Amino acid sequence: MCSRVRPLTQARRQQEANEQARREWSRNARHEEDKRREEERRRRHATSAHEHELDEIKAQYLGKPKEKKKALKPADKFKFLFDWEPVRCFGVSQALS
Repeated sequence: MCSRVRPLTQARRQQEANEQARREWSRNARHEEDKRREEERRRRHATSAHEHELDEIKAQYLGKPKEKKKALKPADKFKFLFDWEPVRCFGVSQALS
C-alpha cells in the first residue's frame, strides 16, 4: 500500500510544480508584454513631443502659414441677405397686408 501512495504523491507534486511553473511563465509573459507596451508608448510620446518641438521651431523661424480668405463668388458678392423675419419686426398684421 505504501508503494502505491508514494508514486501518486510524487505525481501530484510534479503536477502542482508544472502548474505553478505555467502560472509563473504566464505572469512573466504578461509582465514582459506590459513592459513592451509601456516602452512603445514612451517611444511614441517622445517622438510626438520631438515632432511638436520641431514644428514650433519651424513656425518661429519661418512664421506661421497665413490662412487664405474665402473667395466670394461674384453672384454672392452683391447679394443682399434679409436677416430678419417680417413677422418679428413689423408684426403679423403688417406682414400679411
